[in-house]
Amino acid sequence: MSTPKHIKLRREALQQKAKENRKYEQLFRQVSSRKEEFKPYVPKSPYVRETQTIKSFTSSSPTAQATAKREPQQYTGDLITGIATMHKSNAVPVINEQEAIDIANMRRN
Repeated sequence: MSTPKHIKLRREALQQKAKENRKYEQLFRQVSSRKEEFKPYVPKSPYVRETQTIKSFTSSSPTAQATAKREPQQYTGDLITGIATMHKSNAVPVINEQEAIDIANMRRN
């Protein structure tokens, strides 16, 4: 009488697992046999730009006027009297008083 199939499969699985364990033990022995001595951490030197000149800075002498702050843009006309908010953050220019009243009514109705 032959051996039942489920016993053969179990035996093959055990043999496969034993083979994998032997392979793992062999690799573990190789890795654990290499011992490196302790080396303290030494950070690399930081990157430093070699050229000290910056091409976008065209002034011959470094003064505050070469990179001065721009003046803010400001409306100087007389057509627009103000800015209203139509819906959420939608800014709408207001030309006259009647338009301001209409926008206010639209928001509330």
